[in-house]
Amino acid sequence: MKLLKAGGAYYGMFITSRADTMVATDADTLPVATATRNGTDDASFVLTVAKIDTGRYKITGTIPAYSAGDQVQISVAAAVNAVAGKGIVDDFVVVGGRPGIDDIPIEDAVVADKTGFSLLQTFPSNFASLLISSAGKVTVGTNDDKSGYALTSALTAQNVWEYATRALTDKAGFALATVPPTAAEVRQEIDAHSTKLDVAVSTRATLGAGGIVWTYTLTNANTHLPIADADIWATTDAAGVNVIASGRTNQYGIVTFMLDAGTVYIWRKKAGENFVDPDIEVVAA
Repeated sequence: MKLLKAGGAYYGMFITSRADTMVATDADTLPVATATRNGTDDASFVLTVAKIDTGRYKITGTIPAYSAGDQVQISVAAAVNAVAGKGIVDDFVVVGGRPGIDDIPIEDAVVADKTGFSLLQTFPSNFASLLISSAGKVTVGTNDDKSGYALTSALTAQNVWEYATRALTDKAGFALATVPPTAAEVRQEIDAHSTKLDVAVSTRATLGAGGIVWTYTLTNANTHLPIADADIWATTDAAGVNVIASGRTNQYGIVTFMLDAGTVYIWRKKAGENFVDPDIEVVAA
């Protein structure tokens, strides 16, 4: 299931076709898209449906200020050739930031504003009397050469200036109020969120730009039952480099692409399932 940020733009796509011929066909009237949040339809998530070309429509909208972890399904109701139907065309989970990046629990605020840090060394008692110009020159009164000014500690004025500016950049001399995560803990977080990011990227589907409506059905080799929610993509080469369409199987194990006639190589992926890829298929004209 892909991850999307609350307040971000939403884009989706679906295809309508005749039930008897499976040929892409315009709906009798403009289809209606509905958002369901955590099992309840939500009219505040306004979705707009627009026709792209024959039998192909896009859905656009802005994700409301949902809470992180909310589950959302997008369903479409349409009638084609006087046959009405409904189905879920997309689903996602809401996150508080960019998937796999902003949601990693690293305290960026502490690094930026020094909150939670403490100095290990105090400045001289008369440090507040120093006048520091924009060019970095330390003066006292009208004496640019610092004559008549003495520091009450072993630190020189230059030492103090270098120490103060260094503390703003490399944090030398500061101590963390909170113990930072170990390398192993950071790697564990990165691995966990990399998986989410991989799923999010792999499920941003494009149905292809060909002129033929072509369906692919995925079933278990042993049980022959349909495999739902599997990522499917088609390439023009056996190496899997030139991807021309991608999508996810529905509850019946079916995914529909728009392809041109010819040989295509089908690649399949789902956790817990093993496939021998690629599956070579021929799209008939």
